[in-house]
Amino acid sequence: TYLNVGLSFLVFGIIPLAWLLATRRPSWAGARGYLQFRAQRRDWLRGIALVPILVVAVMILSAAYLVATQGLEAWQEGEEAPGNPLFSHLTWPLVAVITLASGIGEEIFFRGILRRWIGIWPQAIAFGLAHAGGAFPPLILFALARGAVFGYLMRRGWSLLTMMVAHAGYNLTLLSLTMLFPQLA
Repeated sequence: TYLNVGLSFLVFGIIPLAWLLATRRPSWAGARGYLQFRAQRRDWLRGIALVPILVVAVMILSAAYLVATQGLEAWQEGEEAPGNPLFSHLTWPLVAVITLASGIGEEIFFRGILRRWIGIWPQAIAFGLAHAGGAFPPLILFALARGAVFGYLMRRGWSLLTMMVAHAGYNLTLLSLTMLFPQLA
C-alpha cells in the first residue's frame, strides 16, 4: 500500500514538478507562477474552510445514493457494504502518507498542469476516472464535481495551495473517520 501511494505521488507529483522546474526560468519562480502557487494566509484559510463543505457534500451524496439504491431498510437492518481493501490495511502512518501524497501530488498534476493543458472539464473527468478504483458511483461523481469546482476556483485566481490544503484535509478527515469508526467504511 505504501508502494502504491509512493508510486502515485511520484507519477502525479514529483515527475510533473521536476518537469516544470526544468522547463521554467528562473526555475522555482517560473514553476510557482505556472502552477498559480501562493502561500499567503488567506490561501491556507480558504483551503481549511473548504474541508467541512467537501465532507458534508460527499456524505449527503453517499446517503442519497444508498437511499436511492437500497432504500431506508438498508440502514435499519445495519447491512454492511463490501469495504475497500485499502481500509483493512489502514494505519495512522498510512493515513498521513495518503493525505499528503494525494493532496500535493494530485493537485499538482490535475489542477496545476492538466487543467492548463486540456481545460477544466477534461481534467475533471480524468480526476473522476482516476478515483473509479473503488467503483462507488457517488465518490466517482464527487471526484468529478470536485475536479470541476477546483478547476473553476483556480481559473478565478485561487492558489494551488488552497486546493492542496482542501484536498489533503478532506482525505485526512475521511480516512480518520474510517480509522476511528471502521463500521462506517
